[in-house]
Amino acid sequence: VETRVISKSDVSKITHIYLWLESNTSSNQWYIDDIDCFEGEEGFDSTEHDARLPQPQDPVADGKTRYLAVSFDDGPQKYSDGNKYYMDYYMDVAKSKDFEAKMTFFLVGQNCKQEVVPTLERALEEGHELQNHSWTHPNLTSLSGATTEDKKAVIAKQINDVDNWLLANVKGAKKTTVLRPPFLAMSGTAYDALRELTNIKACVGGPCPTDYNLTSVDYRIWYYKENLVDGSIILA
Repeated sequence: VETRVISKSDVSKITHIYLWLESNTSSNQWYIDDIDCFEGEEGFDSTEHDARLPQPQDPVADGKTRYLAVSFDDGPQKYSDGNKYYMDYYMDVAKSKDFEAKMTFFLVGQNCKQEVVPTLERALEEGHELQNHSWTHPNLTSLSGATTEDKKAVIAKQINDVDNWLLANVKGAKKTTVLRPPFLAMSGTAYDALRELTNIKACVGGPCPTDYNLTSVDYRIWYYKENLVDGSIILA
């Protein structure tokens, strides 16, 4: 994924960010996601930053192969018919000759029940990834603690509880290495908690057509066509 680098002192100005947690450097670097990552707080003008973001290119014009990452949040959840999980339908599509892709599922721990274990094991067997979306989907920047260290422990527990459940229940599961922060909200304290107390190596955002607001299929197709670039992470 193409990224841009900013200093840690700028983090307070940005809520939607792409982080790479580098524990082996003296100055931890914060990376900006390539699409729609600037959610300015009061007084923050993202215009100059947006102008530096990569722009969509015609893959036919230059003959280069381009790549997208497909990811899904908030599951596992059952489909409306009550028989299968959405993940199963997505994986059925992924196996089709017209798609042939591997996907990443960002799991909410409290949605993980014993009955979903076969679906999660199927995902791993078919080459998809299981990653972390926290245990209860809280805003990590709003979790409280008596001290900063207490707050970091509360944040880390949201992540580690997902890992512990996966390791205890899902054959072939490993500790997660990527987090999609709930609401894409991060802070310096949350960053330190992830780096010091969890196995998370990166946090990712990505272009999102706000499907949770029940936007139409036509709108979502239009949104992705307008916003995707080589290396984008689709947030669905």
